[in-house]
Amino acid sequence: MNSVVSNTMAKKKSLSPSVNYFFSVLPIFAEGSRFTTQYEYSMSSASFSVSTLSPQLLSVLSDNLLTKSKGGNPTESSTAELLGSSKIVGVYFSGHWCGPCRSFTPQLAQMYLQAKKENLPFEVIFCSADHDEGEFKSYYQESMPWLAIPYQDSKREDLMGRHKVSGIPRLMIFDAATGDIIESQARAGGVDLVRSWLQRTSKL
Repeated sequence: MNSVVSNTMAKKKSLSPSVNYFFSVLPIFAEGSRFTTQYEYSMSSASFSVSTLSPQLLSVLSDNLLTKSKGGNPTESSTAELLGSSKIVGVYFSGHWCGPCRSFTPQLAQMYLQAKKENLPFEVIFCSADHDEGEFKSYYQESMPWLAIPYQDSKREDLMGRHKVSGIPRLMIFDAATGDIIESQARAGGVDLVRSWLQRTSKL
């Protein structure tokens, strides 16, 4: 065979945004192959869709966001790629020094991880109100499983000013396709809350 699938990753071009897709695979062998067993299609994959991110939302975020890998230091990756499959995006304004934030963050983390486990198209971005980069790094590394705006990026303070953030913690929920605000002061809860936000997006 000239083409071999060697891992579980595959790319498909020309998918339409906001359409649910399912994929199955069927082994096909070249004529004259020593393999003669007849195979059936595999079980269908879980449903997924491609979202189009709002230019308005992208314009107020950094070009790159920090993402965490297991056992490693946070690395920067393209914002458009990291948020590409999200339908709702939460921006979490918080700080290491803030007592209520340190109570709220574990609740949000629990909801976030459960939403990820259920493959809900939900992402969170940490926008730090920490006093210095050391506090930011410590807080992000220890407590947060989601993305973050790099501390030195000017978009971090621009975002706080744009939304007149005067008190933390504050969680804002955005429709990724339009940039519209779904919740300006969201609370943490179960995944049903995430589903309720998804139902309010422009494209389900």
